[in-house]
Amino acid sequence: MGKLIGYVIYNNDEDLSSFLQQSNKTLFIPVKKQELSSIQLLKDSLFNIERFKSIFNREPFSDEIANTLSHIMCWRKIAENDAINDNEYALIAESDISLIPNFYELCQVYIEKYPYDIIKLQRNIKSNNIQDLKLSNGDIENIGAVIYSNSNELDSYGSSFYLIRKNIAKKLLDNLKNDKPFWRSDYFSLFYDHSKIVEINEYLSHKKSNYKKESPEKPLFSVIVPIYNVENYLQQCLDSVLNQDFNNFEIILVNDGSTDHCLDICIKYAKKYQNITVVSQMNQGLSVARNSGIKMARGEYLIFLDPDDFWEGKNIFEDLEKIIIEKNNPDLIINTFTYQLIKENNRRESSINLNNIRDIDDKQDFDKNYKRLVEQTLYIGFAQMKIIKREIVVSNNIYFSYKIFEDVDWSIALAPHIKTFCIFPYPFYIYRVGRIGALTEFVTRNKFIDLIEIVSNKFEELQQIKNASPKIYEGSLTFLQKTNNYIELYYSRLDANEKFAVSTLYESYIRKAENIFIKGLY
Repeated sequence: MGKLIGYVIYNNDEDLSSFLQQSNKTLFIPVKKQELSSIQLLKDSLFNIERFKSIFNREPFSDEIANTLSHIMCWRKIAENDAINDNEYALIAESDISLIPNFYELCQVYIEKYPYDIIKLQRNIKSNNIQDLKLSNGDIENIGAVIYSNSNELDSYGSSFYLIRKNIAKKLLDNLKNDKPFWRSDYFSLFYDHSKIVEINEYLSHKKSNYKKESPEKPLFSVIVPIYNVENYLQQCLDSVLNQDFNNFEIILVNDGSTDHCLDICIKYAKKYQNITVVSQMNQGLSVARNSGIKMARGEYLIFLDPDDFWEGKNIFEDLEKIIIEKNNPDLIINTFTYQLIKENNRRESSINLNNIRDIDDKQDFDKNYKRLVEQTLYIGFAQMKIIKREIVVSNNIYFSYKIFEDVDWSIALAPHIKTFCIFPYPFYIYRVGRIGALTEFVTRNKFIDLIEIVSNKFEELQQIKNASPKIYEGSLTFLQKTNNYIELYYSRLDANEKFAVSTLYESYIRKAENIFIKGLY
């Protein structure tokens, strides 16, 4: 076996220099990552967008296309390198990884012990540090690797460091003669048979960004979690955020007088992770808890997460950051969610099919699109669906009211202050419903009265902006019309005694609603 040759994909000279200092035994040939500006202009001609969408149910990010094309460029350089024999391996690395000091010797060991077509040497997992593996001959005999029977266990866990045979690189390039690439670089099974790929057990590198959860000075995101008696769900909720491959965020846990072990769980996590802040207060309700979190937040964007829900995916912050850069810092990022139905064996159901979205202007003008966003159930009374600039909330004093349906009130109050928006391309928020104690489980008389009061008050507020902001008026009126449907539904679900108790209020509300929605009068 000749000297192992590698290719390193890099963003800038500083990253390249830092990486090359780790690799004195291996000849790494630099490969400049594809420029995002050119990707944005030429992505339709370089990449199979439609096939990607059919797999991932969203548009690819420019950075994802750039990563995939950069790896293909490495395959091409391997195929053209006469110093590498057809059956020999070459290394492919990304410059944002840390290598263990004796990675070169261990690469040779893995090649000899597991001569598969592709040998994956890295996986995006949590680790506090990475050690020099000092292996004796006995250790080498026991060194392990795995071939995944399920491609889901291989895919989406990083593509930062792997070995590939030259003849396989050639084969992959031949496959691309009649088609454009359509995969993410870390979805190996989409471009090659996963039964011919082996992943080692003792990883030889890690991504530098994975393992620090220090408190950032100026976080990009503040995740606010209001907590009350959810000890059975809280750890899954927090882990789903902390498992992200991203550092520039903080989590604010507001314990709202829990009587179970929630506070203990919060304190345990705060001791382990410096980017977690715990606020503990007497039980005052969801609105007060969220408001406490907003006042503590330092992030540019606020994200709301209920403690009995969780996120799915490991690149959510990273993908959000890409959108913020590509869309020039929108005021609002709308995300959808997936229901997890506890009483139906955790069956999942999407809240909305993003492929069915129609007539939304891609210029991100909120005023112009507000009504359409409401009509297509994208802008609704759920704070969890809104990733919003903190400055908009704080400078305009848009805090949550002390109502049961606080999200409805807050969402309408927020709308006049939003100038630009974009839509996150896949539903990462898993909204758990169908369990005792969930925040929106039951219809009660108090909830019904609360919702009527909110909508009635909003009727009066909207009259003040009807002439000054006609688009906001029109969108908010549509919002209230959809909310009115819930009022009628809730009324139908009250028992006879409750209906009688609220009948006068309901009849008065209906007359006012008819004047607004049907006659256009007030």
